[in-house]
Amino acid sequence: MLRVLAALAILLTAGSASATTTKPFETGGNWYGEAHFDESDGHFVFCAITADYQSGIRLGMFMAPDFQLGVSMQNPSWNMQTGSTFDVDLNVDRRWSRRIQAKVVDPATVFVFIGDDPVGVEALRRGYGLTVQSGDQTYGFDLVGSNRALAQASRCVLAHAGGGANPFTAGTEGSSQTAADQVAGLLLASGVENAVMMTPEQARDTWGEGHVGWYIQNGVGAMFTDETNGRSPDAFMNDFIAKTGSSCGGEYSSSFKPAPVPGMRRFFSTCRRGEVVAHVFGIIVFFDDGDAMSVIHFSDDASLAAVSAADERIVNGLVAWGAQ
Repeated sequence: MLRVLAALAILLTAGSASATTTKPFETGGNWYGEAHFDESDGHFVFCAITADYQSGIRLGMFMAPDFQLGVSMQNPSWNMQTGSTFDVDLNVDRRWSRRIQAKVVDPATVFVFIGDDPVGVEALRRGYGLTVQSGDQTYGFDLVGSNRALAQASRCVLAHAGGGANPFTAGTEGSSQTAADQVAGLLLASGVENAVMMTPEQARDTWGEGHVGWYIQNGVGAMFTDETNGRSPDAFMNDFIAKTGSSCGGEYSSSFKPAPVPGMRRFFSTCRRGEVVAHVFGIIVFFDDGDAMSVIHFSDDASLAAVSAADERIVNGLVAWGAQ
């Protein structure tokens, strides 16, 4: 994120030289999208969407390679002290509010790092209006079109930032905690736009510690990371299916599904307890460092089609990201 902050001081100032090369992408409406690449070596820096308002302010949303989000405001009439910081209150309708420290990246531009807050990102997508307040100053922004624009920004990141080690972990080295903002970004980039992210408390109550969760109609999904401890992908998958079956408490059947790349395994299971039927979709991606990243969905009959479609889209999204 420090790299993004450094770039913003140049990128958002009208008429300045650019420290990056850019590639536009379609966003629709009054939003404009660009992917930014470091001009010195060509590596991907971030994807940005911006919109201009009658107030003279340009609102920007910036998505880093790990899908973390930042928001900027720029007004050529401002004259702030570069490097200074102050608190701002962000509100989207009645669905999300947060006090965050803002940083002045040039005299006309202020940047707010949203970070690991998928509920905030979802509010910026689905909400009607963003209000930013600092002291006695209040600024309002209509968010019409932000849903599609942020989805396109997520797809921009997916297209340019994939491959390598497991990108969905957070915390200290060796931690298997999953980063919620990165999961929300992957879902959005993969086209799973009907997923509603769980709060950390909901995810913990539904899935346990270290899981990022979401709802799809009546179904629930989660992503989490485990260590393989030397097990082969097939052995790890068989153990995983066996644990799922042991928790069924009823009639259980399971089968592998075709996976598009060697480092991925998929399965589909059904648990039947009397008249109650639960369907289970599983995707596991294996990394060279010994991580196994799992995406699991549980669905009833009514949500089966929606959850099945989400499972397929996530597979395609992971392949587009660079799962091997």
